Amino acid sequence: MPKGDRLCGANRGELFRSRGELFASAGNYDSAIADLTEAIRLNPRDAEAFEKRGSAENIVGEYDLAISDETKAIDLDPRNAAAFADRGVGLSTDIRPCARKGRFG
Repeated sequence: MPKGDRLCGANRGELFRSRGELFASAGNYDSAIADLTEAIRLNPRDAEAFEKRGSAENIVGEYDLAISDETKAIDLDPRNAAAFADRGVGLSTDIRPCARKGRFG
């Protein structure tokens, strides 16, 4: 590939984020998480990538990771309603394990 055709980090991050979203919509959550992780590595200020990765993490049961990613998405973009909703899913789904650990009682 000629040098002029190389994509800069932010653009490559967008490509990985988009592919991650496609993997998630196809139900391939492990690949989605991997691509969204790469998108975040390339552009650590990409709130949407954090939000999308958190959503995929919720689906595979990685609630602590999901809550952390959704919180980061909110920190980067406080108007990201999807991040608030997804964080709520992670928090509400994680209540029973927390109760077993003695955090609620």
